[in-house]
Amino acid sequence: MTSHLAVAATQPVGSVDWAILASWVYAVATLVLAVAAMRGVSAWRKQLHGHTDYQLARQILKTVLQLRDRLQYGVRNPWMFAAEYANRPGRDPNAVTSDVDDRAWAYQQRWNRAEETYRELEVLLFEAEAVWEGVLVDARQKLDTCRMDLMLAVRRHLDDERHPQREITDPDADRKNHEMVSWQQSRRVSK
Repeated sequence: MTSHLAVAATQPVGSVDWAILASWVYAVATLVLAVAAMRGVSAWRKQLHGHTDYQLARQILKTVLQLRDRLQYGVRNPWMFAAEYANRPGRDPNAVTSDVDDRAWAYQQRWNRAEETYRELEVLLFEAEAVWEGVLVDARQKLDTCRMDLMLAVRRHLDDERHPQREITDPDADRKNHEMVSWQQSRRVSK
């Protein structure tokens, strides 16, 4: 079997071996197609990564807005309807007005719905932290601080209703006590 170079060496200088030319054209075309395919795969990866980032950002925004509404129109809403506490365990079914325990139970139900949404957001934020390398860490810490402040404010409000004559002699100790009680109760809720 003779090689193409050996055959080409025996042919006259002006003649063209079409088989050799076709082989070279085929090799160059294959190389060009391989480069184009690699660029296409690279562009596809970028698009897929961008689409994934977009979907994650969209889910985070949707969940943040849902949490905002549950906090704003749920937990922070001063208006309370009888239906919110009518099913409280241990409530006197003949009671005409609500008491502090009714309102505390209703607030807890509102808070539970907000915490459900927050847990969904937490999962998304963990994913975002892994994918985006901690871009949202500061925002998450601020959100946690606001959540804790709101929880403490609701607890203080209910405590003030239960004990209207109570005097706070040490505000820092009072806050720490509320924080500890809130933390313990949030652990029970999340289990």
